[in-house]
Amino acid sequence: MTHPIVNLREAARLLSGGQPLPEPLAVWLGASFRTFLEHQGQDLEDVLGLRWGRGGVPWWMEEAIRERDKALRALAALIAPHETASARARIVQERTIRYAGAAWPRERGLPHMPPGHAGTEREYLWRAFSCGAAMPLGDRRLRQILADEASPEAASLSELAR
Repeated sequence: MTHPIVNLREAARLLSGGQPLPEPLAVWLGASFRTFLEHQGQDLEDVLGLRWGRGGVPWWMEEAIRERDKALRALAALIAPHETASARARIVQERTIRYAGAAWPRERGLPHMPPGHAGTEREYLWRAFSCGAAMPLGDRRLRQILADEASPEAASLSELAR
């Protein structure tokens, strides 16, 4: 089953381009709007399937965390590909702390990544910081993120290219 936010992004892309929606997407979106208009849900997030459980993480923060983790994995693969998970976590932590104090204060307001960062460790640092999830992270959390490299959401360098 496709995540509702993926459906919404696809619908927005198609509709913004003046293109028709594929039938399954149109049926899903129409049913969701009908449910909302008939007051059968609390709000649009509820009827679209974007409601998070009590004490859970909102969909937009979950998405930001995934993006941050992909960028951190790509950074580790770039700067410390042959190190142990602990060593990679330590190196990534040092780089994120340095970036947080030196470059991020100047770059945080930029609408786009500086072109000179492309293909460098700064690209992945900028991506990790700009997604909106908490940064920098502690050593233990970084080890967990980097240990998840085999997971389906783990990033390859090409996955992050936008």
